[in-house]
Amino acid sequence: MKQENLKPESTWLTIDAAGKLDLVEKFDPAMQVELAQDGVKVAVPKDAADRIRGLVVDFKQNELKMQDFTMAKMEAIARAMKPREIRKSPRGPHYDIQPYQSTHNTGGAVMGANPQESVVNRYLQHWDAPNLFVTGASAFPHNSGYNPTGTVSALAFWAADAIRNQYLKHPGPLVQA
Repeated sequence: MKQENLKPESTWLTIDAAGKLDLVEKFDPAMQVELAQDGVKVAVPKDAADRIRGLVVDFKQNELKMQDFTMAKMEAIARAMKPREIRKSPRGPHYDIQPYQSTHNTGGAVMGANPQESVVNRYLQHWDAPNLFVTGASAFPHNSGYNPTGTVSALAFWAADAIRNQYLKHPGPLVQA
């Protein structure tokens, strides 16, 4: 069923046992149970309902310990550089999307191994237009962390090197689909 044909008040997000998501107008009460919160209606397999009802997206103790460990290492490196100031902003145990997080927008021309699942290849070259290279964070499927500038820059240099040393010598696809 196409998303544009669904009415928001009667649309359900279903999750099957394999984790596949789908939008439907009705769900099967014999197979699924209804979970509704904050205006979001979800139909899930009956055997998964209890696990999903208790789902909380918070940081686990080990994740907080990894954060503290990494932050201590970064602080030691920063102190060795003798800065005027060091600011640390550790995250608390509860994840909250309401305060400002970041506007490092990503996606739109995702990089991948084949044209069926991505827009550009590993050199940021468009699968359908070999003379088009798309640089920037649009190659990322999501923003995995803070400040992707270093990764964006590295990928731009990677693409520029491929353009200069491969594409200009032999125009055409740098990766065969």
